[in-house]
Amino acid sequence: MQSQPTISIVTITLNSGNLLRRCIESVLSQKYPHIEHIVVDGISSDNTLEIIRSHPHIRWLSERNYGEAHALNKAIGLARGEIVCFLNGDDYLSPGALTLVADTFTSDTSCKALYGNTTLMDAEGNMVGQHQPSSQTSLKGLLRWWQKTSTPHRSSVFVSRQLLNEVGSLNEDLSVSSEWDLWLRCATRTSFTYVNQTLSCATQHLESRSLNTHPEWTQTQWQVFSHHAPLLSFGDRTDLWEEYYEGRVQDSSNEDGNEPTHYPESEEALLALVRTISKQPKPLAALARYFPDKNSLDSVAQQLLERGLQFQNANLIAVPDSYIRSSRPHGEKTIVLDGVFFERARSGVYRMWACLLKEWSLTPFARRIVVLDRSGHAPRFPGIRYRLVPRTDTSELEHETAMLSAICEQENAGLFVSTYYTSVENIPSVMPMYDMIPEKTGMDLSEPDWVAKHLAIKRASGFCCISESARSDLLERFPDIPVKDTAITYCGLDHTMFKRASTEEIEQVRHRYGLTKPYFMLVGGRKGYKNAEMFLEAMKLLPTQHEYQVLVTGSTTNEGLSPESVKCEIVAGMLRDEDLCAAYSGAVALVYPSKYEGFGLPIVEAMACECPVISSPWSSMPEVGGAAVLYAHDPASLSEALLEVQKPTVRTMLIPAGKEQASKFRWDIAAAQTQEVFERVLLASASERTSQARG
Repeated sequence: MQSQPTISIVTITLNSGNLLRRCIESVLSQKYPHIEHIVVDGISSDNTLEIIRSHPHIRWLSERNYGEAHALNKAIGLARGEIVCFLNGDDYLSPGALTLVADTFTSDTSCKALYGNTTLMDAEGNMVGQHQPSSQTSLKGLLRWWQKTSTPHRSSVFVSRQLLNEVGSLNEDLSVSSEWDLWLRCATRTSFTYVNQTLSCATQHLESRSLNTHPEWTQTQWQVFSHHAPLLSFGDRTDLWEEYYEGRVQDSSNEDGNEPTHYPESEEALLALVRTISKQPKPLAALARYFPDKNSLDSVAQQLLERGLQFQNANLIAVPDSYIRSSRPHGEKTIVLDGVFFERARSGVYRMWACLLKEWSLTPFARRIVVLDRSGHAPRFPGIRYRLVPRTDTSELEHETAMLSAICEQENAGLFVSTYYTSVENIPSVMPMYDMIPEKTGMDLSEPDWVAKHLAIKRASGFCCISESARSDLLERFPDIPVKDTAITYCGLDHTMFKRASTEEIEQVRHRYGLTKPYFMLVGGRKGYKNAEMFLEAMKLLPTQHEYQVLVTGSTTNEGLSPESVKCEIVAGMLRDEDLCAAYSGAVALVYPSKYEGFGLPIVEAMACECPVISSPWSSMPEVGGAAVLYAHDPASLSEALLEVQKPTVRTMLIPAGKEQASKFRWDIAAAQTQEVFERVLLASASERTSQARG
């Protein structure tokens, strides 16, 4: 019985002449036994048919075609192999390509499509370059058509016949973009596998080099993009548009073919444009480079004005009271939430506020919230009102305070809440207290962020502390704060996302990151309070350390880990949430030796994914992990825990205990508790105003 798949090479050709001979011979020279080669000719007038007939193994037909997509559909219809490759008549396969492809499909049963690199040649056979496409193999990665490295070359793409049957034939109405549309339809069902090997050589003709300047190509590419982009989340679409506009900054002179910058017709495109121009020294000048046509420029400026931003002396500033007054809400006081942290990092604090907003968006409480969207970075949820404001500058606290106070007045705010240390005067505010890391670890408290933090603490009317540990540290540092003004509002977890991954998903992540051995996870492990050093010292004490790998998330490099004296391999990666769940699920354990945490969300994430956890016993960690975590306070005890956690009896105890502990942390509960604090401060403020009016 045949254990290896048959690979169908489908070739379309028209007057390829001797280049077709080279193509055919590259297939014949493959040291792979299960190949079929199909050639569809468009009634060539040169020696193409003679060359085809001289190779009796080829299945072929020669008849009129109505474009490349039409010809390819006929060729695919003839293919009988489990894997299909589109090899142009003037391109050829690299030696050993088919064996590599077959081995990849066979070893990874989840692989339904893959692509690799392509050597670019001129018509005379001289190498002119190397096409190394992006390794971001998801739909989002493949949608970046404006990046020349985003889309793989046709001849280096291999797709399972099963997947082609599922997505259907090429769209012949799309002309030059039909192939890209097919890859995107495949990507809606599976992530492509990228192999960093050269699989084919492609001939670059003069007309193909200038294709990306052809109006028809540009038009149909946008058409295909507009069709597939809505399949992504709002946030992913915004990120994608930001990459597009960032790329246009690099090409302000439009030297890539005079293609005009795409007008922001959607909300996510407009937000991405704001993100991009906000980074420029003169945002108005940057916008004018994008849209030199005055009508387009004025139209975009009007869109910004309607959302809270305007230009003054080429800079973006908040819309003044004279414009916004007509849109002030009446009656019920609003809650103005400053989305500072959304423009900083997509870490635990970002996730916390995104999850709280998502929960509130499902309730009537949403209509009372106005999110100040700093330079377009806030996640969007229906039912919540957003207002664009400029980027944060904590080095100009007086200016920030004045701007925020004016906005609060415009929005009839009864309460101000900042996601990260901005503050106002004259109206009550609730401050989230994440941690006292700067104060506890000896950071320079004269830094602008920490000055802003202490000013916000001074002005706050109430505090939402994400753990008892965080509250205790706050009250220790600021003993004048009344305990009654503080509340514990634990973080939650999205239990629909963070759960044990399937075996197939775990294997995909292991393959993607080269995890071939049992591995420990280290989340955000770098120098400083995260205490990666203790973990590395503990690994040195394991006589079998070479039998393990360490997956470090939060970076693509090992910088800061000093792993020279450790015999285990360290793998670093920026993991998507879905990859993170699978990585947790496949790990021996999460090791979280931090010296200080305000909460420690990775502990809960790992427990929910049925990953045992080893943590340090300091600050909030025992509060979050409870009895479901092994604790270690030095390299020796951590080394013992690394061995202990692998015992079946210990794992049998930790895994169910961890799931139960993780189930206690829910975002709906966190949202309700946080809302209760907001309501309490609002009520106290209203009572105070009433008393003052009577007095």
